[in-house]
Amino acid sequence: MNLRSNSIPAWFWALVLGVFIGSVDAATAGEAKFEAQLVWATNDDKLPGNDYKPVDEETRKKLESLGLKWKHFYTVKKKEFETKNGESGKVELSEKSAITVKLLPEKKVEVVFFGKKGEECSRRNQPLKTGGILCFGGDVPENASAWLVALKRIK
Repeated sequence: MNLRSNSIPAWFWALVLGVFIGSVDAATAGEAKFEAQLVWATNDDKLPGNDYKPVDEETRKKLESLGLKWKHFYTVKKKEFETKNGESGKVELSEKSAITVKLLPEKKVEVVFFGKKGEECSRRNQPLKTGGILCFGGDVPENASAWLVALKRIK
């Protein structure tokens, strides 16, 4: 009995496996989950508002490790979102700020920060692995405080 004539050729299985692996990679390449926190940083011991809560422990440790001059960090807004086809679309963090996130090769992300009037104020490319936190911000000279965005990659 000739098994070769009754079985599916090896090249066919190699093709099916290649298509399967390629489709799995393509399906997950544009998918990631993030958490963005708009953070108010200050040295003032008084809370800036009733809705503000101290940032979570992990974010606090990350911010303190950066050597920032502020000792208190409060979450103004926290938002979870996912990327679709590698891009998040605009994620509003406040009336005056938003971000977009785009997945790049080698576990990098491109984050675009938008300020007043929806104008781009900064763009950053850097690695951000699952569990990592990217921080960006600027000071507010009028009241010796700062605004920060802490972006965590969840998945």
